[in-house]
Amino acid sequence: MINTFNKILDWLLYQGIHEGLTETKIQDVKFINREALAFFFVTLPCVPLCYIAMPYNKNYLILLLMSCFYFLPFFLNKFSLYSYAKTSILLVASTAIFWSSGTFGKESDLHYVFIILVFATILNFQRNEKKHLFFIFLITTIFLVVLFLTDFTIFYNQKLTTLQINLAQYASVYTCLAGSIIMAFFYINKFTKQRQQIKEYNEVLEKKYAELQKLNAELDRFVYSVSHDLRAPITSVLGLTYLGKRTSNVEEMHQYLDLQEKSLKKLDNFISDILNYARNSRMELHVQEINFGTEFENIVELQTQYDPNQHIQTQVAVSQNYLFFTDKQRLMIVLNNLIGNAFRYYNPYQTSPFIHLSVEVFPQKAIIKVQDNGIGIGKEHLDKIFEMFYRATDKTTGSGLGLYIAKEVVEKLKGKISVSSELGKGTTFKIEIPNLNLDE
Repeated sequence: MINTFNKILDWLLYQGIHEGLTETKIQDVKFINREALAFFFVTLPCVPLCYIAMPYNKNYLILLLMSCFYFLPFFLNKFSLYSYAKTSILLVASTAIFWSSGTFGKESDLHYVFIILVFATILNFQRNEKKHLFFIFLITTIFLVVLFLTDFTIFYNQKLTTLQINLAQYASVYTCLAGSIIMAFFYINKFTKQRQQIKEYNEVLEKKYAELQKLNAELDRFVYSVSHDLRAPITSVLGLTYLGKRTSNVEEMHQYLDLQEKSLKKLDNFISDILNYARNSRMELHVQEINFGTEFENIVELQTQYDPNQHIQTQVAVSQNYLFFTDKQRLMIVLNNLIGNAFRYYNPYQTSPFIHLSVEVFPQKAIIKVQDNGIGIGKEHLDKIFEMFYRATDKTTGSGLGLYIAKEVVEKLKGKISVSSELGKGTTFKIEIPNLNLDE
């Protein structure tokens, strides 16, 4: 029986709630439904008091009928007539008070319940619902004027006994007390939730503001650096072209062409970094299965093709006993960048330069390490290398975007990246990324 009653209550409370409503509106609709139920259960005990006061009068049936109209808001909410639902609650309550006061007379003090109703009306409506607020105030005013003009005998003009008046006063006290308690509880709860929503909204705004500040700062650096780094190779090529036109020496011409090729490759790498940055910020995740052994092999082969004269020993250790899924294109951007840096910044004074690639795959995540014994990074640079256009060494030929993009991509994959390094001894990058296996 209790379970059935609870199911009915839950069904009533969710009337008018559908997809597309904001969280604020959902809370408002729930509040209306709770308020309608509260008004019904507050009014219902007055029916037996009315019957005891007037056992041979059918007036208690009228009050019972009016109480049933408190279920009208559920019907109106179902059709998204939220403002009219609130209006109907207050209209039924105002009519019930009007009828009770006109039946039991002025001495019953039932008309004082209008005070509670006025506060409920003010707290119920928003600024954009002024016409509904005005309508309830107008109806309330008309009811009070009619009651005073008819000396509170509009529905029952026979003299009431002291017992009847006392019972009516009890009903008045009960209604005022119960209504005040319930109204206070409802509105405190409502305003608490609103304050919480405002707090959460402000936190979101602060986060968005911080992100905008970061983006603005990055944009300033981006515009300055891009204009410089795009022009430098172009200017170099133009200069070499000018020199090439002025010489007839074939060997010298080939030297100019080689230098032009290096400048154009630098420009191509820079444009590639910009495209990777743009793709990472705009493209949705495209999850694919990853075979780390194959991917490491492909990247190492590609890097050695760039400079086949480098004698760097590559060691690969893959421990993958579980299927692993992530955005393959983004992962390749990160690995190509880190492994490419390891090849690019090897230490030519090392007798046995090496790059050690390792990955350990767990059911929930993968831990990837890219370790080398290259030139290393100074401690003063370690906390800045992931910043946009930051260059930790004057030996770099890169754009200064690579590690910044790597960090952004890893964060897009909901992972994290860290670095440890010692100048002249080597660098280790560690990446942890979650397994995005959607079948689990």
